[in-house]
Amino acid sequence: MLPGDGPPEGLCALMTKFKEAGFAVYIVGGAIRDAMLYGSWRAVIDWDLATSALPHQVEALFPHTIPQGREHGTVRVLSGDIEAEVTTFRIEEGYSDHRRPDTVSFTGQIQKDLQRRDFTIGAMAYDPLVQEFVDPYGGREDLEGRLLRAVGDPRLRLAEDHLRMLRAVRFASTLAFQLEESLAQAICEASHNIGTIAPERIAMELVKILRGPDPARGLLLLQELGLLREVMPQLGPDLELSLGIIAQTPPVLDLRIAAMLWGSSEEVARDILSRLRFPRSLVERVLLLLGWQQINPQGWTEHQMRQFLSQVGKGRALDLVALWRGEARSRGEDTLKLEAQLEHLVILAGQDLPLRLEDIAMDGRGVMELLAMESGPGVGKILNSLLAKVIENPALNNEAALQQLVLKWKE
Repeated sequence: MLPGDGPPEGLCALMTKFKEAGFAVYIVGGAIRDAMLYGSWRAVIDWDLATSALPHQVEALFPHTIPQGREHGTVRVLSGDIEAEVTTFRIEEGYSDHRRPDTVSFTGQIQKDLQRRDFTIGAMAYDPLVQEFVDPYGGREDLEGRLLRAVGDPRLRLAEDHLRMLRAVRFASTLAFQLEESLAQAICEASHNIGTIAPERIAMELVKILRGPDPARGLLLLQELGLLREVMPQLGPDLELSLGIIAQTPPVLDLRIAAMLWGSSEEVARDILSRLRFPRSLVERVLLLLGWQQINPQGWTEHQMRQFLSQVGKGRALDLVALWRGEARSRGEDTLKLEAQLEHLVILAGQDLPLRLEDIAMDGRGVMELLAMESGPGVGKILNSLLAKVIENPALNNEAALQQLVLKWKE
């Protein structure tokens, strides 16, 4: 059922302007889906409207617009505290590149506009001003049954846009929906076509899956539907371990990517992430985490823990704690000793310990004054030696103790 709290007043006022000018206008797509799914219009983040008004007519109604997709009928409207993407009712025909329509024509009927959409849960429209709900494909029933079903023939919908295969997996995993049988079968049959999609677009959908509440289910669906071997063929042998780890990690992107690739070599991981055009900075952060996957911290002394924190930083250290813990649990190992060790590492990470050069109680100027020396590599060498000393024994991190250590170099 539609939530009883109603859409925001600002959105209703925006829609009223269309009605007063003689145009039909409806809330469509994800806004209705999310409002119904979560039981409140306050759950909606992005507002999508469909209207009988043509783009130039929309622009004439509102002083503040952005023509972000005007050639395809879309205008972004800013009105008060509301920002909405407004698209003219349209019909799409011909998908020669299996991604975008070859031709777009405008229509005056909301039913024809809904006909072009991919899944039934996104093919609903609602006019709150007259309480009109348009649902020609049973989207409300599918929402209630938590079923993802294509509008019409799933094979045709997927042939129009191959990215819809990944969108289906993303919706199923993030919304906890089941794939309707004929849709799942159509994805299996068409999975080899996913390579026609730009790597950046594939990566975008993968990121949404990995950041979702059940990334392990998303990866498992990718494997079951034949998409994983097309997108990341090297991942298959290590998937069971990856699923166990990723299910226990927080929704931090580079951490979840590292969990997905845990067990992969640096070469394989770099190849996968580079082919999907992930930013270089993210790739390097992931590789840093993977570089520690063969390390077992169970026997570390407290000094070794502080060295580790100094080397990777507290944030990366906590990420690695999550990965090590997830790996041990997913392997079914006795984790009692490891858990105690990792918990101690977490406690150390929360303490104000001297772990970086800027944390020690003496800087380069102090070293130069004490030893009457000029700036140069020798100063840095001394500072790094001081840092090593205070990591070994944090009690030495005071000016008097460090001065005594520096004076030993003079001797």
